[in-house]
Amino acid sequence: MKYIQENGRSYFRYAFKILAFFIMSSVLYNCKKEDRQEPLIEILQPASLLSIQASDSIFLEAKVSDDNKLTQVSIQLLDQNQVSVSPSLVYHPQNNRFYINLLYPISNIFLDSGNYLLSIYASDGENTSRKAVEIQINAIPLERLKVLALCTPSSSVNVYSLDSALNHSAFSSVSGDYINCSINSRSKKLNILGRSSGDYSIIDAENGSLFNSISGLCPIASPCFEYLQSQNDLNFISYNDGNIKAFDPNGLQKFSIQQQGYFRPGASFLTDQYFFAELYYIAQQELRLGTFFYPSGVIRQEFPIDMKIMKMFYRSQDELYLFGHSSGNAVVETFNRQFNRTFPLRSFGTMKIHSVYELSAHIFYLCTDQGIWIYRAIQNQFAQIQSNSAQAILYDQVYNEFFISERNTVRVLDASTLLEKKMYTLPDSVVSVQILYNK
Repeated sequence: MKYIQENGRSYFRYAFKILAFFIMSSVLYNCKKEDRQEPLIEILQPASLLSIQASDSIFLEAKVSDDNKLTQVSIQLLDQNQVSVSPSLVYHPQNNRFYINLLYPISNIFLDSGNYLLSIYASDGENTSRKAVEIQINAIPLERLKVLALCTPSSSVNVYSLDSALNHSAFSSVSGDYINCSINSRSKKLNILGRSSGDYSIIDAENGSLFNSISGLCPIASPCFEYLQSQNDLNFISYNDGNIKAFDPNGLQKFSIQQQGYFRPGASFLTDQYFFAELYYIAQQELRLGTFFYPSGVIRQEFPIDMKIMKMFYRSQDELYLFGHSSGNAVVETFNRQFNRTFPLRSFGTMKIHSVYELSAHIFYLCTDQGIWIYRAIQNQFAQIQSNSAQAILYDQVYNEFFISERNTVRVLDASTLLEKKMYTLPDSVVSVQILYNK
């Protein structure tokens, strides 16, 4: 009996210890679970509405504390839509207090002037808090870094750099023919698109070296390329074999519409939700305007058109301007996506449009074989500003100048008076002038 009693006492003592352990564990678990105290953030500097220029650094001083260990503290610069616009700084303190004393660099030189939020986020693993101070950022002034003229002798595209002393110097060259080009000042890339013998070439716009190229040899059809449209840091290329592809500034494919031989795509344009392209159906010999969902590339609708489109522009959320030729006349029409049809605006007569340039919303310059014309779409007014045939026109807002390509010359005009300031003479016909900016 003594043995049983002693063992009984040992058993109950052991059971009590186990029960106490589970009770304490439950208490600790519930205490942890019920921790609803958010980390405390106190921003000491900068002061609210501090004014600073993009590319500078902000002195940030702050204190972060919590009753539990801080697992993460991050610093972000947000725009008014709560979107991060500069790289975040992330720390993992693993203690109850964290002191911030640093220069936060604004590494995004493309920021527009306006108010932004310098924000601190803190977490203890369960609770998260945020505090922000509003600052004013002034955009970096726009600077013109380089003016490039593209010339097309018989079997190559030669690029020349133009200086302020009316000199031109060889900058780059690619072999083959030419359709179009564009420049991206953000990525510092010059894009040149060939047609039959030329490739899609990506040139470093700072030093003229070839960065990347995509072959113009298509397996099905020749010529290979039909059109280049550059928007939103993407270059949309229409292929003669029916495909449409978009590449980023480095030449990586980001979008495609894949089909073989049903239609031949031409001019194109991108909006937030839709991609538009002129489609020539070979068997039916019919032109249509196709609307595709973006970014899926799935066709939404088509509409037969009676014009060959040279260029499309944004008019409203559901409308585009279409410039091109119809029955021997230069014309402009609008396309309404909701109605899926076009509406004529006006005919410009029997002139041939070489290029169309949008100076500002609803104001266009047409370079034609009958000179340069300005078209004000809202008023539907059309007037000639120069009688000489012109290939292309480009506006530079830094110096308020127009660059006009005519045969083998580039004329520079004061944009306010249209008086000629200077003229460059190049070795071959000038097809385009492109300007590289600092941003």
